[in-house]
Amino acid sequence: MIAHLYKITNNVTNQYYIGKRRGNEQGRYWGSGIRIKRHLKKYGKENFTYDVLRVSNEEKIFKLEERLITNNYIKNNPNCLNLAPGGQGGFGNMPKDYMKGDKNVSKRPEVRAKLRELLLNKEHPMIKLMRENNPLKGRKQPEELKRKVSESLKQRYKDGLVCFIKGKKHTLETRKKMSENHYDVSGKNNPFYGKKHSKEIMEQIKYKLSKDYGFISPENKVYKGRNLVDFCKQTKLSYDSMYHILRGKQAVHKGWRVA
Repeated sequence: MIAHLYKITNNVTNQYYIGKRRGNEQGRYWGSGIRIKRHLKKYGKENFTYDVLRVSNEEKIFKLEERLITNNYIKNNPNCLNLAPGGQGGFGNMPKDYMKGDKNVSKRPEVRAKLRELLLNKEHPMIKLMRENNPLKGRKQPEELKRKVSESLKQRYKDGLVCFIKGKKHTLETRKKMSENHYDVSGKNNPFYGKKHSKEIMEQIKYKLSKDYGFISPENKVYKGRNLVDFCKQTKLSYDSMYHILRGKQAVHKGWRVA
């Protein structure tokens, strides 16, 4: 397959980006690098030129890019917008502090103010889509998908995945910021204020929060069911003791044992 090596130049800053693409011409393509995309958005496409450096078969072009764009080339040429050597993606090679502090656009006060204004505007098309026309509204994830996600996460934790916040605590300054930015949903601001769940919903909640049990009575009868609280009330048994029997922390309570 034919491919070509190209160079996109920012005519305002003289910075450039070198990459490869299948085919022998540009078409509507303006590069796939993160930095070149941001430059195009900032300066406009009219301030850039796209030059085809070489056209050949795909394998030769890919090898040529790997030989040309190396780590040393990127370090020694400050005008080069490539983040990674040829043949590698740029996102994983970005410096660790690339999005820290003022470099993170989403943390700038003016951007946050615009986002806050947007979220409070109920008539905005995006907000309407999220709240009213969301295609996933009222739908539940299939059990098969839930099972796959669960197995995938369990395997990742076995392989060494660690929660980034595990064992750490937020500083007082961070807690203060979280408190200030937290939307007040207490009292009348709560969307559920003044409402009550129906009996059907309450039964569903009760069922989900209840626990399965299986016990053998002093008369050697087996009792199995759900909702340990109701069972203990009916049989006048201690909930704590029966719960400990289920968990294996206690052997017997008034002659009752686990089934």
